[in-house]
Amino acid sequence: SESRLLCMEGRGVLCNRSEAEQLWRRAMGNGSSEAAGYLVIEFKGTNAVTDTQIRKAIGLWRQRSDLGHSDAQNSLGRCLKNGDGVTKDVAEAVRLFRLSATKGDASGQNNLGYCLKHGIGVAKDVAEAVRLYRLSATQGNARGQNNLGVCLKHGIGAAKDEMEAVRLFR
Repeated sequence: SESRLLCMEGRGVLCNRSEAEQLWRRAMGNGSSEAAGYLVIEFKGTNAVTDTQIRKAIGLWRQRSDLGHSDAQNSLGRCLKNGDGVTKDVAEAVRLFRLSATKGDASGQNNLGYCLKHGIGVAKDVAEAVRLYRLSATQGNARGQNNLGVCLKHGIGAAKDEMEAVRLFR
């Protein structure tokens, strides 16, 4: 996984998106749900990812989700929330985000927080959203840091704290 990322981003090697994509596809073919997720996220909406590959990724996430893997629960939840490759099911997405967040998955915490903040598939609870953003941000999740920063900058669900917001945005 690290070699694929290094190749994609050009860290320590020449940046070669084509070679990186081939490495990710090979890993996905070997059943890597991480590779499946990367390909779906990176290339969704382009001709680089086929519907068959999206369905395969979703199948891998379902298998791992059923086994209790928080990263797969979160990834499958994102697809269900947005209707990417599956019938949109926001209630199931929130359930999966909750399972993922309960296991301490920073992305799951952030995504559940987002749903709570905006009342997507669940009753709006901004204070709980901020709590989840904090948990996510503490683990170094960039989206969690950004979402917490926005809340603190504007005093949404927490006391206004522009200094902390600026720190989180950096």
